Amino acid sequence: MLEFTPVSQPEVLPESPIELVEPKGKGLDEAFEEFLGFEVADGAASVDTINNYKSQTKMFLQWCIDTEVNPLLADKRHIQLYRKHLIEKYQPATIQLKLQVVRRFYDALIDSQLVKFNPAVNVKAPINKRSNVKIQYLELEQLTLLLKLAAGNSPKQKRDRVIVGLMALQGLRTIEVQRLSFGDFSRQGKKNFITVSAKRSQRRDKTKQSRFASYLWYSSLRQE
Repeated sequence: MLEFTPVSQPEVLPESPIELVEPKGKGLDEAFEEFLGFEVADGAASVDTINNYKSQTKMFLQWCIDTEVNPLLADKRHIQLYRKHLIEKYQPATIQLKLQVVRRFYDALIDSQLVKFNPAVNVKAPINKRSNVKIQYLELEQLTLLLKLAAGNSPKQKRDRVIVGLMALQGLRTIEVQRLSFGDFSRQGKKNFITVSAKRSQRRDKTKQSRFASYLWYSSLRQE
């Protein structure tokens, strides 16, 4: 198992494989776990966010192992090399996310006094040269064709039409649809509601469009 030694200043990489020694006090895992629990999203980060941070950090640490870089000795040049590695595989928006997690990782190490500076603080993702004009919705004809793909009376086909309707007509995001349960569908008077949850465990109510409300009532569809 690889272990790490904190030092006050970065050192030149040795030619031979580095030997990493565990620091006294908190280790990397413990320091980062504590940081995620208290600092990310003001202490209210969702499970998905926490898992994403852990996954991105694991990717960075694996790169450190593969390139024989001690993360506790890393400097700005090492993070730039990591960015170069990411550029070969990912788009600028994805690289920006991955570098942001690396910066937060080093913030955690600073809090735990494992390092004294953040080598990733001024390393940014490359500029996205693609057009900023993106179509964020389906045209009516495209939506109609998509619904036709889910035509049929089987439970799965009905479920698929509900999912498409929730996203296209109600504006729900993928993660909001994924977290829905039967208890999130409700009626109050003549109005129908969907309670959705997203990041930071926030919940909000959306009024279902009347033209779609009866069709969208998934529990009744299942009973047919």
